[in-house]
Amino acid sequence: MKENSSRMIEMGFLVLALPFLTKAQLQRRISISGKSRKEYNDLIQAKKPILLLVPHFTLYEYIPMIPGAMEWTDFNIAAIFRPLKKESLNKWVQYTREKYGVKLYSRQKGFNQARNVLAENGVLSVLFDQNARGGGTLMPFFGRVASTTELPRILTEHYPGNTFLFHSRRTSFWHSRMELKPLSTEDPSKILKLAHKWMEKEFSSDDDVCADWLWMHDRWRILDHPQQRFALSHKKQNIDFERITTGYRLWIRLDEDPELANETMPLIEALKRGRPDAKITILLPFPCKGELQLEGIADKIIDLPPQENAHELNALQDLQDTFPDTHLLLTQSTLAEKEARLIKAPQRFGLTFPNSPRSALTHSYEGDPQETLLVNWVQMLRHFGLKEEITLN
Repeated sequence: MKENSSRMIEMGFLVLALPFLTKAQLQRRISISGKSRKEYNDLIQAKKPILLLVPHFTLYEYIPMIPGAMEWTDFNIAAIFRPLKKESLNKWVQYTREKYGVKLYSRQKGFNQARNVLAENGVLSVLFDQNARGGGTLMPFFGRVASTTELPRILTEHYPGNTFLFHSRRTSFWHSRMELKPLSTEDPSKILKLAHKWMEKEFSSDDDVCADWLWMHDRWRILDHPQQRFALSHKKQNIDFERITTGYRLWIRLDEDPELANETMPLIEALKRGRPDAKITILLPFPCKGELQLEGIADKIIDLPPQENAHELNALQDLQDTFPDTHLLLTQSTLAEKEARLIKAPQRFGLTFPNSPRSALTHSYEGDPQETLLVNWVQMLRHFGLKEEITLN
């Protein structure tokens, strides 16, 4: 974490310094081997579209500087970029990136211009590894569902040519080695899977590469709207659930009454169907031990201490480091509220009643005192997005 934070600072200072670096200084900092130089020159001269998929590493800002480092004068290279919100800063950064002739097209307005670059057998680079949110397609990344832009697939289908993954590999402070990784374009639908598998392999095998990526993109921050939490409602999905190993981390606290806890099993089964990517952890209160059949429902069970040992709740603070996404209370227990407050999941869902607030919750559903707890919990899950059929015992 510290190393990644220092790399972000390094990235920021490079953005500030780039306008003042001379071509000679860039050539000393951007390493391109003789073999790679020949490959780059061949690409520029090739009469076919070239698509470069660029991961967001610390020194990726060097990539638009390559024409200067290579002394190119005649080329057709462009990049799709996300404009910065502050107009004056955006103009300054764009001027720097276009310093050596690379054309920048906004992802908001310049898509047709970018397509023309490929239609004219030019080179187009796309920063493909950011969170595409609602406009992207859901697919696995490091065992969790992430939103990914489909732009590389669309461009590859319409402009068949050569596609490469372009890695600005950091070697030391402000020094980078440029590397090209060819990607097979026989099946354009697999382009993004190939690129993401490369990232997963590099991050898992090289700590320096892992620390060099811009993790603040938070690729997995999707489907987190409270009222859509319990359904995969995203329009575009390409999810291989066999590759979901960590998944959406849903923790569920059951009630101390074994009979009431048992009645909530159909609710949990429906939650598992509504979010098949979920890894469900059951917080099992002491009176329920041995009373419930959780096989096939729970991915993990955490046994809680007896209520009379409430002082042992301090041990639950260690569970913060397991990073649950949502903590769902299927109980009205005040002890369960204390547990939720200590565990500190970013989303804590539960049921409230008039004049009975629960301050530990981040999101709540106000129940009807005239209905049973079970009926109110069903309505609460509907409120938070669950669409699956629930058959109560």
